[in-house]
Amino acid sequence: MTVARIEKINGSPAIVVNGRVYPPMTMTVRRAEPDPDYMKRLGEAGMKIFYIPCSSEWIDSDGPVPEESPALEDFSRKADALLRDVPDAWIMLRLTVEPTPEWCEKHPDHVISYQDGSTKEVITHSKQSVYRGMYCIASDLWRKEAAVTLERMMTKLDNSPYADRIIGYFLASGGTNEWYNPCVLTDFQNGLYGDCSPAFRAYFSTFLRQKYGSDEALQKAWNSPNVTLDSPTVPPLEKRKHIYADDVILDALLHYEDASRMVGKSIDNDPHSATHHGVFLNPDTAQDCADYFNAFHTGVAESIIHLAKVVRKHYGKTRLVGAFYGSYGCTEYYDTGTAEAVVPIINSGAVDFLAAPGNYDNREPGGYVSQREMQDSFRLHDMMFIVEEDARTCHSEVFYRDSMEQFSVEDSVNTLKREFGRNICQDMQAWWFDMALKGEYWYDDPVILQLFRRQQEIGEYAYSIPRDKGSEIACIYDQESIHYTSCLTNRQMLDFFRTSDMNRIGTGMDYYYHNDILHPDMPDYKMYLVINAFAMTEEERAAMREKFARNGAVVVFLYAAGLIKPDAEGSRIGVEHMADLIGMKIRMFEGTRSPRYKLRQDLPEVLSLAEPDKVYGVPDRVVRSNVWLGNSSTAPFMNPGFFIDDESATVLGRYGLGGEAAIAMKKQPEGWTSIYSAPQYLRSELIAGFARYAGCHLFTHTDDCVYANRNFLTIHGNRTGKRTLYFPVSCRPYEVYEKKFYGKDVKEIEIFIRRGETKMFSLAGEEF
Repeated sequence: MTVARIEKINGSPAIVVNGRVYPPMTMTVRRAEPDPDYMKRLGEAGMKIFYIPCSSEWIDSDGPVPEESPALEDFSRKADALLRDVPDAWIMLRLTVEPTPEWCEKHPDHVISYQDGSTKEVITHSKQSVYRGMYCIASDLWRKEAAVTLERMMTKLDNSPYADRIIGYFLASGGTNEWYNPCVLTDFQNGLYGDCSPAFRAYFSTFLRQKYGSDEALQKAWNSPNVTLDSPTVPPLEKRKHIYADDVILDALLHYEDASRMVGKSIDNDPHSATHHGVFLNPDTAQDCADYFNAFHTGVAESIIHLAKVVRKHYGKTRLVGAFYGSYGCTEYYDTGTAEAVVPIINSGAVDFLAAPGNYDNREPGGYVSQREMQDSFRLHDMMFIVEEDARTCHSEVFYRDSMEQFSVEDSVNTLKREFGRNICQDMQAWWFDMALKGEYWYDDPVILQLFRRQQEIGEYAYSIPRDKGSEIACIYDQESIHYTSCLTNRQMLDFFRTSDMNRIGTGMDYYYHNDILHPDMPDYKMYLVINAFAMTEEERAAMREKFARNGAVVVFLYAAGLIKPDAEGSRIGVEHMADLIGMKIRMFEGTRSPRYKLRQDLPEVLSLAEPDKVYGVPDRVVRSNVWLGNSSTAPFMNPGFFIDDESATVLGRYGLGGEAAIAMKKQPEGWTSIYSAPQYLRSELIAGFARYAGCHLFTHTDDCVYANRNFLTIHGNRTGKRTLYFPVSCRPYEVYEKKFYGKDVKEIEIFIRRGETKMFSLAGEEF
């Protein structure tokens, strides 16, 4: 019997099938009937695990069980073709489990609805069917019938000729099969809000009962004497204003000059009410809003867990189970329902991996593809994060070729080297996703296929040696803070910042959800970069301080770190909570302020890589979408804004307006050093300087994209010219594609690299 598991191989998780280890990359071909010769060439290039999309026949609990199985026939045709072309292929089944449009018509209480009972038609793109409204994924009835449908499909597949070639179930549902809700829940334009369906109201009640336990606790948290666990209210639009507060601020900033000359135009650059303070929800008056969206996201996660347990019960631990979930980029942070509950999935023990495509910004040569999840939390729990690597090439459609600057095979090869180097250095699995539906296949090129063959060799070698990454920097993200914060602020700090600067500091780093601070196996780091820890309980704060003090780390906090303390006895929002976490006295600006600041001119050691005359605090890199027309942008404002007012702190920079301290550092009594950046944004050279001050090794700092671990260094050129690479110990750097050593027992080398060129060095001193 086939046995496929995630096992720890040389210190880190890997896919193991019947005792054989499969490093990245794997393969998905979108076309329903791929060209046999292309599939053979992929198999010859070393691709052995293929994802095959498959639908399931929905089974209504009160309806007949269908005898015929068109979905199984469709899968059989695809599996026959794959195994004919690649006889030793393994199949990951990308199985869509979603109801029919007729089911939604028959069960209107289980369809997302608004406060007036109305619904909005949607297309999920999996069956290309129009639904009267999006089915409620948190619905008990949906889960029950989805489980029956899944169980029936697994039984049929067990009796098919392909039973022993199927190694796992990649569960799919919702928008584009990625579990998100494609139906807007917060519609200010039309005065609508949801989800008010009976199905979600019932789930919301269950969620709150688990969180609060009693009506009294709920009433205290919501500051509402009449609310009960049996009948919680859905927060109206008034309590959701913080979600799009940036739109109001930007409108004021863009039209302040001519608003008085526009009939009917009024502007407000300080959106502030009882329910929100600028871009932050006020938990003293609108905690129900944060709880509601937490429940909406958790409901989706619990449905994934529910179906994963069905697979586990059926197969035990002989098949892999995964799903899309956990998007910190590209999708919306509130209505889509797939951001705030990754940790419950990780902790469930039912799921082997989660997956997501990389973000769709700055993918062109000279840029890099940032990820949507915190991959090292998965590694810590012996799970995997798998990247859907839909890298466009010179053979993609015309728009993609142009927008991603894939003008030649050489451009494509260097891009594919960059993505593969990231997966090896950051220790992630991935599948190449050839999305071509017609015309040329994206990867059907002899040069690209030869590259794939070499990458299989590199991957096998990488998995054969100790895989401890040895990173010295950890980035800490907080899920619970997402729904206390506006959409644009989330995007700026969780998406654009990671996309523009995080991989340009010249060394590797690890990514965690803050919950893992308490995990006994989480390594200690020399530096922590705390990105969005806006809402932290007392227990979480204490755990952080204990972790930071363990080895006297340097800790960098951004923007409103600690602003909200959900379990505070008095007001739950205030600068005193920030001071409690950051270890400095903080004050707040009222209204909208500019985040621009300049550094002190003497540039102390901690600012050793900074530019003395540069204005910092605002995003100054172009974040260009490679899928949608136009440029992405981040907001050059703060509302609220903050500054340091602490005589015992060392000021590193001051605002241009007013001269208040914008960035400072302070040694803490427990031995760790706090650096606080009041603006939301840090340039890579500042982070690199902080890292050098903390004693972290930098391989280079030339603004290139760099991925690194103990064994490998990948550099992708941001511009053409010479670079010096520095190694932590003497080594024999071996360029894995040239199969060439760049010296013996060297601690630094000089290379020439072109814009968009990728070089990947093995540092273990072996030739392979």
